[in-house]
Amino acid sequence: MTTTTASPTSRERTTRRRITFIGLPLGLLALAVSTLVATQVFSIANVFLYDSILLAAMGSIALTVLIGTAGQVSIGNSAFLAVGAFTSVWATRAGMPTPVDIVLALVVSVLLGVIVGLAGLRMRGLEFALATLAAFFIVVFLAHEYQKGVDGAEGGFTVETWFSTQPLEDAQTSWAWLLTGVLAVIVIGAHRLTGSKNGRAMRMIRDHEIAAPALGIPVLRTKLVVFALSSGVLGLQGALTGHLIGSVASETFTLTLAIQYLAMVVIGGLGSITGAVIGAAVVVGLPMVASTYLSDALGGAVTATEAAQLAGIAYMALVIGIVVFAPKGLASFGRHIVDATSRFHGSRRTRPAPVDAAGPHRERTSSGGAAEVAHQEEDSLLKKRWNQ
Repeated sequence: MTTTTASPTSRERTTRRRITFIGLPLGLLALAVSTLVATQVFSIANVFLYDSILLAAMGSIALTVLIGTAGQVSIGNSAFLAVGAFTSVWATRAGMPTPVDIVLALVVSVLLGVIVGLAGLRMRGLEFALATLAAFFIVVFLAHEYQKGVDGAEGGFTVETWFSTQPLEDAQTSWAWLLTGVLAVIVIGAHRLTGSKNGRAMRMIRDHEIAAPALGIPVLRTKLVVFALSSGVLGLQGALTGHLIGSVASETFTLTLAIQYLAMVVIGGLGSITGAVIGAAVVVGLPMVASTYLSDALGGAVTATEAAQLAGIAYMALVIGIVVFAPKGLASFGRHIVDATSRFHGSRRTRPAPVDAAGPHRERTSSGGAAEVAHQEEDSLLKKRWNQ
């Protein structure tokens, strides 16, 4: 009797899914532990830096889903940060309570994402990137005009900081745990989105947009929804950032800031949620840490400004090195470990089928059945990617 065994490929896929399933709670646990260590060990300035990294990770995750998973390149992300921040400012000046201004900033950012998404639905690649760039210039211009139109706000708006009644150290600790909770919700949402059928639809649109409608994928609706969701997350981050630092100014939302967020996605790895967090830590934390260490190491040989410039050079050299030697981002090292583990388990569990002693006819039947299975597995690459 012929014994049927699962192919190594299917076993590797099963092992990879199990590792991914375990990876989410482990990642959330690592996030909580890092926050605990930061709030207990770091100085007040370093806790503030950690809070800034948590905030940047929110926008980085939104962009890695938009660019890495859905394939929509956007360079106008700082525009949605500005929309969230200035919506929060307007709501606060209108007398709305604090939680309401955050919710309103989220809603307005989503609506603007829908408007920009509708304008660029038929665009792809560079064309869509230029459309988001146009949205960036429009939003920043309007924010600057609004800022100039308010008496005494030429240099920016003063925003009420949360936890201001607490001592500074306790306030930064409260901020760290609040942002950790918000980031955890975003991580879970992004993980569920990219791992669901909607995520597979986004990847199909990214790789085969022309063929996607033949598989029943609503291309325009999917692109619009993912762009609106990413815009909402960026707007939420912008509103929270204003309450963290206590001020909002149109001059801070620059094209350089937008490029920094693209660097986060590239450094961490396109489409990787873990890589987005790592990229945020590198882009936000590395220049400040490097500047501090260079200033201490060189002593009075350089000024603080020169140390910051040297840190920027070292930071850009690291970015170039990552792009050259790890083009799939820092998260690709984790993927290599997962793939190696899945292949190891697959090779251990795969058993060769026993030789059938029923004669050549039975052997030909078994060989023909294997060929048929192989043909079915390789039949239509598009359907395999969509239904897998």
